[in-house]
Formats: sequence, structure tokens, C-alpha cells
Amino acid sequence: MDPKRDPARRCRKLPDRPEADRRAWEATVTPGGLLDECRLAGRWRPATRKSVQDAYGRWLTFLDRNRWLGEGSAPVERLTPNRLRGFIVELQPTVAPLTLRAEHGAVARPLWRAALYRDGLMILMLTCRPLRRSNLAGLRLGRHIVKRDNSYVLLLEESETKNHRCFEQALPEALTPAIERYLAQYRPLLIGQGEDDHLWISGRGAPLAETGVYACVMARTRAAFGIGIPPHRFRDCAVTSLGEIDPELVWLAPALLHHADRRIAEMHYDQARDTTAVSLWQRHLQDRRRSARAAAVERGRLNRAAADLQQTP
Repeated sequence: MDPKRDPARRCRKLPDRPEADRRAWEATVTPGGLLDECRLAGRWRPATRKSVQDAYGRWLTFLDRNRWLGEGSAPVERLTPNRLRGFIVELQPTVAPLTLRAEHGAVARPLWRAALYRDGLMILMLTCRPLRRSNLAGLRLGRHIVKRDNSYVLLLEESETKNHRCFEQALPEALTPAIERYLAQYRPLLIGQGEDDHLWISGRGAPLAETGVYACVMARTRAAFGIGIPPHRFRDCAVTSLGEIDPELVWLAPALLHHADRRIAEMHYDQARDTTAVSLWQRHLQDRRRSARAAAVERGRLNRAAADLQQTP
């Protein structure tokens, strides 16, 4: 049986968990005060909360199958180094190595490379056509991304856009070889024996959710630049860059980002002007500092020359 579809490996649902685990989870997700560290999960987003809950459910399933899930045992008592290592080994066939940070072995490397290539292509696409995160995650082959001549075209229906207008934009022809390599070589590795028409596939062979798209882009940009860049920031950068190059170009924003309200472009125009003003002020300060240093050096030279003259007989 395919490990991804083995019922024994699915996460254990909350009602079926030991009482101590249920009580601990309820206490954790109950909103508390700002200084109440035990209730930090109460301020998590729903997607984050579900991700953690599902991951813990898989851990409980693993313990139960190995008869380590005693009803009387406390959650912390069940965690041992040997059990954790066994859990990681079991997850390797079904979870992308990027998630596990276990990139060793001949089986893990191809999946890790496939995920790396997928994320790189995703960032390239965001750079060229900065879609909203929901649209990027929901791209389907043959419906939202199709090939015409030598380029791939992005298509969104009225019901799929924020301004309720059809969206149709061709990707640069330079991206065509990268897209085709992903479709022919790396996407099949990720999806395995599964069948799905979503463009982005996770290491588990399922469509990459919005939260997954966000996490991948953040992780790759943080590794490359030292700071994570969320998908939506690509949209901000695109319009602000237009304003920095030429203020008149910022009015291309509605067409580039599919905005219905031109006031959004004005906001980015103001942001570009702010950035320019800060840059000019920074250069002014740097020039003043260089001038002050040069003046100090010159004063020092003159003082030394005067001192030498005074010592001359």
C-alpha cells in the first residue's frame, strides 16, 4: 500500500485523543493575556492551529501503533529520543525532506531537489507576474495555465479575481523551459502515483495549500537574503519599483496587479516618493559626514605642520 494512503498513518483526531492531551490542547488554544505564555496558541491563525494539531495527531498515531500511547501517561513522558528518531524515519516516505530537515539518502534527495526547483519556479513566476497568494496556490493545469505558441498564459475567471474581471497575462517566454522542466521532471516526482491538476504539488503528493505556498516562499527568500519575503510583498515591490524608476509608470499598477481602485496605485506612488526622499536624505548625511571627515583630516595636517614650524630652530 502507498504509505501516503495508509489509514494507520493518518493523524488521530482530537475527540479520539487521551484525556490529558485533550485538556492540554484546550488550555493551549484558549485565548489568554499578553503575558500568558501557556496560551500563546490562542492567538495563532486557524491554518497554523490546524497544522500543529494535525502534526501532533500523526505523532499520537505513531505512538498508538507501537503501543506507547498509554492512557495514563503524560504527553511529555512519551517523548524519547529513540521514539522521535523512529517517527522521523517513518515520515520520510510521505513528507518532503524540506519539512523534516532530513535530506540524507538516495530516496530523500530527489524529492528535496524537486521541492527546491518548484519553489524557485514559484518565486520566478511571482517576480514576473505577482499574483495574489490564493490565485497562485490555486493554479490548475489546462485551466489557469495553458501553453500558447512558445509561452505559457495565466488565465483567471471573473469569480476568481478580487475586482471580478477576467485576468489573462502571458508569462515571459524565458520561463517556458523552466516550466516545462518542472512539469516533465520534478512535478511527477512530487505527485508520485497521485492524480491532480494543480500546478504546485507538496512533498506528500497533494496540492500545495496557500499556507504551504507562503511557507515555501518565505523559507527560500530567507535562506537567500536573510529575510523572508511573503508572496504579497512581491506585489508591493513591483509597483514601488515602477514609481522609483519613473513616477508616471506607477499608473500601470492597476493593469499589472489587476486592481480596480486606482487609489492603491497612489498609495504606492507615495511610498516610492517616500523611499526617494529617504534615499536623498541618506546621501546628504553621507556627504556631510565625508566632508566633516575630510575637514578634520585637513585640520590635523595643518596643526601638525604648525607644530613642526614652532619646533624649528
